[in-house]
Amino acid sequence: MVKRGLLLLGIISVLLVYIKCGDVTPPNPPIPYLDGGQQETFELLTPQVTSITPTVASVGDEIRIYGNNFVDAETGWVELTFRGTFEYEDQNGNLIQEEVNVSVPVEYVSPNELKWNFGPYRIPFGPGDRLGKFEGVVFATNKSYVPDKYGYTERRQKEDTWIFIEFISNPSVIIKNFVPYGKTPEGDYWSASCRIIPERVINLLHYKLEVKTVGFEAKQFKYLLSSGIVINDQSSEDVFQDNREIVHDITGNYDVLGDLEKISFAEVPYGMMAYRTGILVTAIDHDNNPHSVFLKLTVRRPLEIRYDGNVQIAEIYDPVPVSGCIPGGVTGRQVHYSEMQSETRTRTFTVQWVHNWTTSYTESHTETYGEGGSEANRIGFSSTDETNWKWSVHGEVYGEGGVNLVAEGKAGFRLGGGHDWGGSHSFTRSGDTTWTYTYTYNEAYQASQSIIESEGESQMYSWTVSSSEAQALQIDAFIRPHKYGVFYRQTIRFIRIGKVFAYDLCGNWTEVGEMVLNDYTWSPDLAEGDECGETLPETELPPGQCIIPPCDGTYDN
Repeated sequence: MVKRGLLLLGIISVLLVYIKCGDVTPPNPPIPYLDGGQQETFELLTPQVTSITPTVASVGDEIRIYGNNFVDAETGWVELTFRGTFEYEDQNGNLIQEEVNVSVPVEYVSPNELKWNFGPYRIPFGPGDRLGKFEGVVFATNKSYVPDKYGYTERRQKEDTWIFIEFISNPSVIIKNFVPYGKTPEGDYWSASCRIIPERVINLLHYKLEVKTVGFEAKQFKYLLSSGIVINDQSSEDVFQDNREIVHDITGNYDVLGDLEKISFAEVPYGMMAYRTGILVTAIDHDNNPHSVFLKLTVRRPLEIRYDGNVQIAEIYDPVPVSGCIPGGVTGRQVHYSEMQSETRTRTFTVQWVHNWTTSYTESHTETYGEGGSEANRIGFSSTDETNWKWSVHGEVYGEGGVNLVAEGKAGFRLGGGHDWGGSHSFTRSGDTTWTYTYTYNEAYQASQSIIESEGESQMYSWTVSSSEAQALQIDAFIRPHKYGVFYRQTIRFIRIGKVFAYDLCGNWTEVGEMVLNDYTWSPDLAEGDECGETLPETELPPGQCIIPPCDGTYDN
């Protein structure tokens, strides 16, 4: 059982964060494991695309890419680049040719196969909402999260192996816009400005989805909602019900989901880092033919901590005797040690924000993605008391969290029991009729982290735990005849390090700090000697040492 101890706090200040959203590709790849997914030295190979099929498709259709040397998803990701021209008719019927140089991330299947949902939410060539034909070359680029053994993080297909293709876009449903929006306390409406369709969304915010048909006119729009999507004041019991449908009988090529119905996403449950959901949009044409596109979404908190299960020994304390002299006698003696002495240590959380992270977070995104209002995409954090924070957008408060959630073992690092909990958490859900997925939460157990004091500063939160509560230490041993035994006990401090990530309203993430948990374990040992008086038998436990400072004790090294 974990007990609350002294909570060390400073003066809390309000911290507002904003970043701007970007164009064709996301500002950063899918969040990797903290070690980049690489346990051993590797070589990033040069990929090669040999064929693509089909080459006639609607937005959202699955395209297969074949070749060799594609990098796997744990090491990095693959980008597919199209270079050439796109020919289409404008709204006045004029034939237009535009140059194309577009790179899109694609999904790994095997070293010889990739897949890509065409678009995935608009026609990736030209203005995005015109049917036409692409002519040009296609090639692949392998990208890794960390440098390989030669220092490379990127390998592009050799130019003399690029393939030439013609690609025709069919009538489609496209996602014109999908952004969070709301109303300020003063009554003014606000909306995020994202140049890409976000696939990572923030829980509790209201969202608006704008769709458009290309190449046909619809008589009806249907929206099939996967679990986790909240409509108006929907009861919590219905939040995770699948296959709820909203139908709009509207003739034309444009519709909006979110004006009449307030669409939001349920809060990420404690103990889970995220959950996945989605919206299947289907437009029915006047010949009763359905045309669909599926919006895949991952719901997250605005701040989160990712922990990959790492455990590092930080300090080994000097062993101390915890028993008196125990004689072996004439025939020897069987002895048992079980928590003869209790030792109290303090577990601590230390939250260290990256120096000037508000400035770098803002400027790095703004510099790369210059369009979109800065006011539109910011999320603010402020403290409500000394352990909790509230997050808001334009003064409208949406949710709160804090270190108390971490302490109670609902999320983040688990404190209960003092054992190395480890393991994984699995979550499987069938979305709708066209998408079934399995999501394994073995990347981390995380919580929306709590207090922000000031740039570059730390906060520390402490709880006390006794050795008898943390672990049942015991050892059975035999003291040989005419020998003496003394039990020793050694304390070891180890640390777990989690990374703190922040999200903006467009789903872009940036690492903004780290969270360190100091924890303790103990080792018993029986030392044996010929005598036991002024000098006790020496233990074989190692001498104390400081491995990762700062340390409590004084050591030679």
